[in-house]
Amino acid sequence: MAYNPSGASNSDQAYSSMENESVELLSAMMGGDIDLDLARRLLRKCNGDVQKAADALLEGTAKGMLEETAVIRRTGSLNTIRTDERPRSRTAGRPGTPVQPSVIDLTGEGEDDELSRALNLSMETHSNEQSTRVDRDQKSAPPDPAWAMVRSNEPTHSAMSQDDQSLSRAIEASFKDFAGVNEDDTPPLEDTIREGNRPVVLRTESPTLAYAALVLQALFFVPQVRITLSKLSHVLFDVQNEADRTILSLIELYAHMDLGALGALLGNDILCGFEAKPFNGPSDSPGELSSDFLKKAATFIDDYVKQLDENGDPKPFVSFRLFNFRHGSIVLSPAAPNGVGRAFGETSVVSVDVNCSRPSPNTLMSRLSTDLSEYVDGESKHDIIVEPSQVVVFGLKHGNFSSSSIQEPFTYPKSIYMDQFLGENLKLTNEKRVQQQQIRDRLQELATRKQTITRSSDTDGLQALRDSMYYYEHLADAKGDPERKEKLTRTLAQLQAILTTIEKEAEGIDAEVAKLKEEESKLFDCPELQHHKYDLRAVCIHTGIPGRKHTYLYVHHDGEWWKMVDTEVTKVADDAVLTDTTGLHLGAGPYLLFYSRSLPEDSPAVKWPSHLEDEIRANNTHLIESLKLTALANTDSALNTPVPSGEAKGAKSTVTAPTKTESTMDLSK
Repeated sequence: MAYNPSGASNSDQAYSSMENESVELLSAMMGGDIDLDLARRLLRKCNGDVQKAADALLEGTAKGMLEETAVIRRTGSLNTIRTDERPRSRTAGRPGTPVQPSVIDLTGEGEDDELSRALNLSMETHSNEQSTRVDRDQKSAPPDPAWAMVRSNEPTHSAMSQDDQSLSRAIEASFKDFAGVNEDDTPPLEDTIREGNRPVVLRTESPTLAYAALVLQALFFVPQVRITLSKLSHVLFDVQNEADRTILSLIELYAHMDLGALGALLGNDILCGFEAKPFNGPSDSPGELSSDFLKKAATFIDDYVKQLDENGDPKPFVSFRLFNFRHGSIVLSPAAPNGVGRAFGETSVVSVDVNCSRPSPNTLMSRLSTDLSEYVDGESKHDIIVEPSQVVVFGLKHGNFSSSSIQEPFTYPKSIYMDQFLGENLKLTNEKRVQQQQIRDRLQELATRKQTITRSSDTDGLQALRDSMYYYEHLADAKGDPERKEKLTRTLAQLQAILTTIEKEAEGIDAEVAKLKEEESKLFDCPELQHHKYDLRAVCIHTGIPGRKHTYLYVHHDGEWWKMVDTEVTKVADDAVLTDTTGLHLGAGPYLLFYSRSLPEDSPAVKWPSHLEDEIRANNTHLIESLKLTALANTDSALNTPVPSGEAKGAKSTVTAPTKTESTMDLSK
């Protein structure tokens, strides 16, 4: 049967339209600096994968890919099929495309030439050899300007791709903006009046300390932190040392964030009190700096609180743990089935490796389970919590960024149970982790089996079978020979039987996988491991480039979630908090997760010392009245100013008090 390019079917036309769209998309991704014919040939070489073609261009391997194909075609090292026997498959490529010699032997009948030919043809669609002849000679032809990914009037950098250069310039520009510490970008006072119960922003005049302000801002939205500080009323009357002054500043700050009328506060002094380290540039990690600062602040507060009883009186209160929990390591072995304890210590931040290359689902609880338990040669080592704390913070480590791959999004829930990591539950949780590992091993076996029966060399074997069946059913010519016709019919039936068998097994694998995953998800859902519930309170996220507007915060406040980007505060849905992938392509994203013990929904509001509340409310009233007088004075001044003909005079403006009255506080003095 002759191949007729002019008689294109609807599917051929659709394929051509999709190819044109892909060519235009690839050209746009490269800034229009690529020849369209070259883009088309490269896309065919990459099997229509736009991202793969773009990576090849950026990594400098595209030219070699096409030239290698040209050499193969010139030497005739690949077998080709005569045009009078080549079928017009629904997804077949262009005439003259070399055929990949190796195919999936799904029949076990290697001597069947007709079947081999059909499989070869079907596999051609998915091969990596789709390309047209390259007409230039590799050795003697002049350079093709279409390969120039940088305009001729721009300097080139052999060690850095254009994409990396663009990213570097963006980061440099962002850092210059970030480093402008002398620029006053604080909004006018009248623009920072709090609206209703909108959460309050904590800022610093220096962008180099913005990361630390974000940490203290996040801690405010942890109810246990507010409750603990509100009980330390004695420091308001008896400041004896620097520690008292720092705690007093923190109490006043949080009281104003709770009750004050201003929607943004400055916290320069309190950050200095906690000795926050300045952010020095792109080489510094916001996650690491924030974790270090949080550990320092948490230890300071914990040490201070341990000296007091639960009413704030100066008596030993060593059993209370707000931030720092006591942890240790236990090794289980046949020789010591009850375990041998090792290396006990304290910490407030749990490091979690979210590098998706590790063998477990990229979720918070799965990563914790993988990181905190290790099984080797019949022994197991477990990092356990000996004495839990009221607050637990997870510091997420994203690892090194690779431009050639995108990390799998890391997910975290609104609530977690920490029981499975407590030492008192080690025996039960270890049994369940053994079951969990058995489930994961079985899942890996099933995934390998499905890959074996359905794919080969990144080729879809099922689609190859379907293409072969299409050939035998619609394209193969019996040429009037009854014996040949019978053979074609028999081969088609064989392929159909093979396809049915494989599909049935694949469906069985999918069903077992779904069942095992459901079993794994419920493995720790038992009453014995559901006593220590922690709720998500705040999430710090980094976009991947410097600047105070490139680190932001999600907080849970008054039953709703809010997004806080510098002074911009907006209400968001729960899903926005749990599925934000910002910064993922730069090896960034969420870097701190704040959880604390779950509290009843009807818990009473935090009660600050009465005289502090009275002072804040008085300041609120004074602030609102001052702004009203200022607005009135500005209006009178505008009314007395001549207005050019054709322009209306300004209308009188007013400032209304927020629903929940608050006061202002100058924290920079």
